[in-house]
Amino acid sequence: MPASVSRRHCLQLIPALGLLGLSGCSAASLIRSIDLDGDDLQRKLAARFPMQQRLLGMAEITLRHPRLSFHPDTNQIGTRVQVDVPSVFGITPTLSGTVDLRYGLRFEPSDNSVRITDLRVQAIDLRDPAGRSQLRISQAVSLLGEQLFSDYSVYQLSASDLAKARQLRLKPGKVTVKRNGLEIELLPGS
Repeated sequence: MPASVSRRHCLQLIPALGLLGLSGCSAASLIRSIDLDGDDLQRKLAARFPMQQRLLGMAEITLRHPRLSFHPDTNQIGTRVQVDVPSVFGITPTLSGTVDLRYGLRFEPSDNSVRITDLRVQAIDLRDPAGRSQLRISQAVSLLGEQLFSDYSVYQLSASDLAKARQLRLKPGKVTVKRNGLEIELLPGS
């Protein structure tokens, strides 16, 4: 069915096609995906922050102000997070800066979530009050970021997100990154 055929036109055609035994315009063919708005994803992610995590068992770092970016050309999402690292026993300086992450997404059927996959730290810029970077601490924060956010749940599909799909015996499949959001493909299921 061409994409330009509206639902109303399709529903008007069903009786005529049914008479001919050609009813190819089923309701299942009208619903092909669940679309998640980028602004909604940003709000839901931001609600989970600030986040505190222990670094090397010594310092509580603070992660705050995540900012999403969408990269449909690589089917990835980027996230920039503000990071604050306190001084450790007065030996290391206090650091502040950003960490940039890039990752793909997958649908996890066990809990109906959209989860991070293939996470990479793209850039890290942590500096002391004098503007100097600290390579070892930055590397430790980079490893922590990869461990903390690997397989992290970005979004949980609600019952209402899935209700119509289940009625039509469709199930979520591939997650595709769009210019400002995500599209979760719906596939025939049981």
